[in-house]
Amino acid sequence: MKALCIISALTLLAFSAFADEFQTNEVKVDIYTMEYGQIDDDWGLQWPNASPQEYLYEASFWVGDMQPEGAKVIQNELGNWNWLPTSDILISDLPNWADRPSGIEQLGDKDYFFSADDSSADELGPIGLDSYIHGIAWSNPPDEDYVINIFSLVNTSKADLEGVYFASKWDCDVGGSLEYLDDLAAYNASDKIAYMYDSDASVPGYLGFKFLNCTPSACHYWDIDSDPTDDEARFQLMSDAVFDPDTPTPNDYRFLLCTGPFDLSAGESKTISFVYAMGDGYEDLRANILSGQSRYEEINVDVKLTYFTATSTIDGSVSLNWAVEEEEESTAFQLYRLAIKPQISAGELTESSATNYVQGWTLVNPSPITGSSPYSYTDRSVEPNTAYVYHLTEVKNPSLALGSAACTTGEQPAALSLSISPNPISDAGTITFTLPTYGNTVLSLYDISGRLVETVLRDELEAGKHQIQFNASQLTSGVYVLQLNSTDNSIVRNLVIAK
Repeated sequence: MKALCIISALTLLAFSAFADEFQTNEVKVDIYTMEYGQIDDDWGLQWPNASPQEYLYEASFWVGDMQPEGAKVIQNELGNWNWLPTSDILISDLPNWADRPSGIEQLGDKDYFFSADDSSADELGPIGLDSYIHGIAWSNPPDEDYVINIFSLVNTSKADLEGVYFASKWDCDVGGSLEYLDDLAAYNASDKIAYMYDSDASVPGYLGFKFLNCTPSACHYWDIDSDPTDDEARFQLMSDAVFDPDTPTPNDYRFLLCTGPFDLSAGESKTISFVYAMGDGYEDLRANILSGQSRYEEINVDVKLTYFTATSTIDGSVSLNWAVEEEEESTAFQLYRLAIKPQISAGELTESSATNYVQGWTLVNPSPITGSSPYSYTDRSVEPNTAYVYHLTEVKNPSLALGSAACTTGEQPAALSLSISPNPISDAGTITFTLPTYGNTVLSLYDISGRLVETVLRDELEAGKHQIQFNASQLTSGVYVLQLNSTDNSIVRNLVIAK
């Protein structure tokens, strides 16, 4: 097998506006500085390593959804930058790897991690998406010719998304600037691999792509003169459940492999994993991709997440809920929290602001969470009016996030309050009270001498407004004191009963 060298124009990796070198003994990736609206004039993805043979001009991923105002497709390509970096590119043998989120550990000979959101989408505006990418590569046979990517997509909007599609577009200029007009594109339905190659084999390599944890829904090809120019056209391609026939004549092609549709509730996440590889002919490409699939199954967590949501509660805390398909008795979970700073526009982006855009990750639960599915946990150590992203990991395999979820906390809860209506009352009335925090709540009625007449309520209640009906038919006329105790706060009100 030959070593894989990926350089320059791979926007699938290049979210950040800064260059970093991603290199092992056998694999090299230059995650290139991509200024908005410009691209380097070098072609990329060299294979074998240190050879002049180049295979890629540009690659990117698309996330599409039909919104009330029309189709939106978030994607990065030449002159159209919808994904805005929210972290620097962190590489496992650089000092900045120490800045990676808790729970993200090195799994290969060389790993990278970075994040982005869709705040710079310009055609119809953003959908409200955050993305987190963990890339993994190896140096030695049989693993040196592929790269695995684990992509987590989080719906940070307040709306539930229905009918979402994910796709990866590859503009494979096989042979670089002198050979790219004689390529062919194909899809192997049995192997579920999309790939491109040189029609006359003057450049020997095949470049291919395969989803690892989801089923393809469509595969399309088009030439340089047929690039979609707006989101409506892009979404039509993504949602059109057709697998195009293999290209009949050589040209400068792109391929788009799609998966979906899937729903993504507010705060919910979805993980999409994939592998891209090179090979000396299709059978070698297939063998390399299958090696990547086997390796992914080795490192992937055994627990299969059904859902993971984060919801802001009325008391300002965050309710975290998740379920899994299969689990062992020893299954245990850890939660990590990330506070997101206010959005930074593309025009304000600098190396410093991107590096410091995201604050550090914090372990939420002091001890592992055990039990049985479904699970829940309430995070009470959050600030009001703050956006948070949560990662859920399995204790036995903390290297990979099972899923991610996001929400924004509300205003600071109101102070403790208590009222009675009507007042005076004769037989019955309504007691209304507001709790600033969750906790043990006791509502007591005393007579004017201080003697306890009745414990009206004793319960653990959520923060917020509560109402109960009060029956005074058995009480004599007079002045009473109603006292509300909640956690470390107390409030009293006079109650007059007049028969």
